[in-house]
Amino acid sequence: MHRPSLYFLVFGLAAAPVACGDDSAGASASASSTGDSDTDTTSGGSTSGGSTSGGGACVPGASVACACPNGTMGAQVCNPDGNSFGICECAGGSSGSTSGETTGTTGEPSTGEPSTGEPSTSDASTSDASTSDATTGQPLCEDPGPEPNEEETAAIDLGMQGCMAMAGALSGVLDGAQDVDWFTYRGSWQQCVQANSDPLAAHVLMADGDLRLCAFARCLQGSTQLECPQGSMQATSPEGWTGCCGAGDLSFELNCGGTSNESADLRLRLDQAPEDACVSYSVQYSYNPS
Repeated sequence: MHRPSLYFLVFGLAAAPVACGDDSAGASASASSTGDSDTDTTSGGSTSGGSTSGGGACVPGASVACACPNGTMGAQVCNPDGNSFGICECAGGSSGSTSGETTGTTGEPSTGEPSTGEPSTSDASTSDASTSDATTGQPLCEDPGPEPNEEETAAIDLGMQGCMAMAGALSGVLDGAQDVDWFTYRGSWQQCVQANSDPLAAHVLMADGDLRLCAFARCLQGSTQLECPQGSMQATSPEGWTGCCGAGDLSFELNCGGTSNESADLRLRLDQAPEDACVSYSVQYSYNPS
């Protein structure tokens, strides 16, 4: 009767340390696992290449900071088994690029050309493509020429206008109030030497706007004498020639005093168009007996 009791007592005592040893080992392992994960999670950056040596490296699902190839900071997450971290996730994609394109700070693919913030050359040339008429809103004033003839000494030579010849003609354009056009011709009296009258220097003006016509004369021989018609006024050219100025047709009798040769040179001046106006004109001129 005593042996069975002793057997069970011995068996129970032998079994008890085994149970206690298992609980202690489990508690120790649990504490070790907890301590390791706390240490690795705190150190974070001690991992390299997304994994660490040894088991229980991190807490599953925990995220730590990591360095990206472009110099920015990303994040990596502990794998479910707790043994290693996943790849470093960086802004704009993972650390391993699959598209082959490099992204800039805006997240847009780079074209390989630096951005200066300035418009391209083609845009600049397009914007710099404005003409004077587009800027002023006024049509271009095209003068058929010949130019320049702004000075009396640069007057356009129209040649000889013979006595009894058909009227000659000239034309031009005044571009605004500052434009001046000069012309010159010679009135020949050779065929009319026996005429009983003085020559009539006649100038018929046609224009699509307001302007002034001046006619100046200088006899080849003798003194230059003339009277300005009504509606015009006597004037003297910059070179000292005697003449008349008016706002329309301009004709006058010319007398070369002291000689029977009434040949003379004449100079015509057109000016005083309105400001910013483009005035086309034509003048018929003749040198016939009055």
